[in-house]
Amino acid sequence: MRDMIAASIRAGHLPESAQLAEDALVSELGASRGTVRAALRSLAEDGLLVRRPRVGTIVHPRHARLEISDTVDKSWQDPEISLQILDQRTVATTEFLRSCLATEDESVRLLDILFRRHGEVIGVRTAYFSAEVTFDFDAYTGPVTMGSVSSLHFSAPIAIVVTEVTAAAADARTSEQLGIAEGSPVLCRTQVFSDADGRPLQVSFDHYRADRTSFVTDPLAVTMQD
Repeated sequence: MRDMIAASIRAGHLPESAQLAEDALVSELGASRGTVRAALRSLAEDGLLVRRPRVGTIVHPRHARLEISDTVDKSWQDPEISLQILDQRTVATTEFLRSCLATEDESVRLLDILFRRHGEVIGVRTAYFSAEVTFDFDAYTGPVTMGSVSSLHFSAPIAIVVTEVTAAAADARTSEQLGIAEGSPVLCRTQVFSDADGRPLQVSFDHYRADRTSFVTDPLAVTMQD
C-alpha cells in the first residue's frame, strides 16, 4: 500500500498539495485504518507528504520527477529547474577521470552546480570536462538541459548518455549544500556524456534529495523472444 501511494505521488496521479483523506483511502484500498495511517506516517517521514494539525495530510508541493538522462522536470506542473554556479576551475586529473573521459590530459575543468525547483535546492552536481573549454558559466542564463548547456562549449553535440543511479547517505559537505541533515538519504546519479562517435565529453556526479526527487524515463519498447 505504501509503495502504491508513493508511486501515485511520483507519477502525478496525486498532484502536488492534494489532500489525502483517510476514510477515502480505507475505502479505495480496502485496508484497515491502522494500515493506512502507518503508510501515511511513513511517507510523511520520507518527505512525500505533509501532516498538519486541523488541516490533514497533503502531498508535498515540492517533488521533482527528473528525466533520468537529463535535468528536466517531468512532473505535471512542469516547473523549470534553475541552476546556480558554485565553482568553476581547473583541477588535476585522476586515473579514474582520465579513464572516464578517455584522455591523457593532466588537468580538466571542474564545475560545481546547485539545482533549484520553486527556489528550493534539490540537487548538486560536480562535472568534469576538457580544460580546453574556457566558457564562463557564470554568464549562462539559459535552460538547464544538457543539450542547451553543451551547445555553448562542447565541440560536438551530445548523442550518448550512460547513467547509473544509486542511493547513499549524505556526507557533511553534501548535506550542507542541500540543506538537509547529515546522513539523510540522497539519490546519486553518475553520467558520462559522449558524442555520436562515443567520444566522452563530460562526466558528472549528482546528488539529489531523496525526499524531493525521483527519476523517470520514457516508455521502452520490449521485444519478446521465443
